[in-house]
Amino acid sequence: DVCGNESDTSLLACTILLKGDARPFLHQLQWSEYVNWVGGVGGYDLLRRSESSSSNYNVIATLNNDRIYFDRNLPSDNGVFYYYIKAMEGQSNEISLSNEIVLEQPPYIFIPSAFSPNDDGTNDAFFSKGSYVKDFEITIYNRWGQVVFSSVDISQNWDGKYKGKQSPMDVYFYKMKYKGFNDVHFTELTGNITLIR
Repeated sequence: DVCGNESDTSLLACTILLKGDARPFLHQLQWSEYVNWVGGVGGYDLLRRSESSSSNYNVIATLNNDRIYFDRNLPSDNGVFYYYIKAMEGQSNEISLSNEIVLEQPPYIFIPSAFSPNDDGTNDAFFSKGSYVKDFEITIYNRWGQVVFSSVDISQNWDGKYKGKQSPMDVYFYKMKYKGFNDVHFTELTGNITLIR
């Protein structure tokens, strides 16, 4: 203290350092052990929240001695995830919290090259499938440059009709742009779709 008196030495402890690595559709998390609790560590809770859930963390795993976890259950409607670890002492209610980390999933888009709107239950509509996509736009043109379909909703399908009538079997051209939850700029794609009847 300010008078030069020294207190008894306390037990040494260390904080938990959480690290993570983002891979496609997977986050690998690992952390350092919390040491020197009298009762040892009783377990670790791994907590996660997504960008859209503001400050609501949820426990996604409770582990005993493991200090590595692979988060494979990532919601695909968001691409930014926050994590931290909570250590619990083995004999009391003491807890210690790690640092918070942020891991991001880039957007992924699947675009089929053909579809057959013949009501046979297989590939009857043209659709784009995406994961971790925040903003999306698609416009489809016929060979004369007329817009036959457009949407800003990735879940909306094109049924092969234009103004209520079936479009002919042909090759159509699309322009698409999309971005993920932490992207500043759109990614733009162009390509062809074959409508088969």
